Formats: sequence, structure tokens, C-alpha cells
Amino acid sequence: MTPSANIAIARRVWEGIVENAAAARGRAFSDPAWHPEVEYVEDPSWPGSGTYRGADRVGARFSEYLEILGEVAVEVEEVREVADDLVLSIWRMRGKTATGYPYEQEWAWLWTFADGRIVRWQAFLDKEAALEAAGVRE
Repeated sequence: MTPSANIAIARRVWEGIVENAAAARGRAFSDPAWHPEVEYVEDPSWPGSGTYRGADRVGARFSEYLEILGEVAVEVEEVREVADDLVLSIWRMRGKTATGYPYEQEWAWLWTFADGRIVRWQAFLDKEAALEAAGVRE
């Protein structure tokens, strides 16, 4: 796949997560771009962080997030290739938890592609940590 193809896939998948996650509770992860055994790795500083394998388990994890985080507004700030088959997305979420606590958080995700499918997805609470993990210096 070309770099631009991976970026287009990441953007499409992103839109599916943002638009469908709340309503579909996990169906956002039925996109064929997700490898059936995709690995999702949460930032270790995220409370209760873990690693999840398989689109069904990743979708279930995101359903848990939605239950905790309540209604979410998401703004994608940047999606770009940072290495062969590696795409970085930077985004910000705002909202109020189910208990009414307001929050705002910037995230960075690294998406690893193989044959046009997402095989690994790693979340970072810090853009610089994501860039370092990708071997990129700015």
C-alpha cells in the first residue's frame, strides 16, 4: 500500500469510530481495514491500561470507555505517515463523564499497517511519546 492509502484508511476508520462508536457500541470495529487479530495497546499511564487482541475485544474495550466517559466530542488535529506502514493521528476529546465530571485530553495514536490492514494500534497520552516510539524526532 502507498503511504497515502494508509492515511486514507486511517481517516476512514477514524470516522467510523467517531461516528459509530456511541450508536453502534463496537460495530465501528467491523470495518475490513481492521485485521481480525488487531492488537490495541493502551498507554501504560492510563488507569487500568492493557493490551487487547482481536476486533471484538477492542470494540468491547471502546464500549467500556463510552460507559465511563459519557458523551464525547472529538476533534482530529492531524493524520500523517511517520514511517513505512506507520500512521500517526493526533486528536483531542472533550466531554463530561457519566457522573458529570468535565474532561479534555489530547491523544496520539500510532497505527501499524500490513497489506492495507491495521494490525497494531497503540495509544499515547503524549504526542512526543508517540513520535519517540515511531523513531521520529521533530
